[in-house]
Amino acid sequence: MLLNGQTLGIVDEEGNPVKDDSFLYLVNASADGVEFTLPEPPAKTPWIQVLDTQNIEDPFQPCEFSDKGILGGRCMRVFRDGNK
Repeated sequence: MLLNGQTLGIVDEEGNPVKDDSFLYLVNASADGVEFTLPEPPAKTPWIQVLDTQNIEDPFQPCEFSDKGILGGRCMRVFRDGNK
C-alpha cells in the first residue's frame, strides 16, 4: 500500500500545494518469503526503511534500501521516501 504525500490535493494559506512524506507498506501473510521490487519513490529520493518486523532486535532501525529484496514470511516492512 502506498500513501503518496506528494498528491494530497490541498493548498496552504498562500495557495501553494501541501506536500508530505510518502509511505510504502509491504505485508507478507504467507509463511514463505517473497521477492519484491520497490516502486519509484514519489519524491524521487531514496526509500528509507523505517520498520522491519523480521528484525526482532531493532525493528525500527532506519536504513536506505535498494530497489529489490526478500520480505520474510509473516513480516511487514514500512518505507518512507527519503525526503528528510
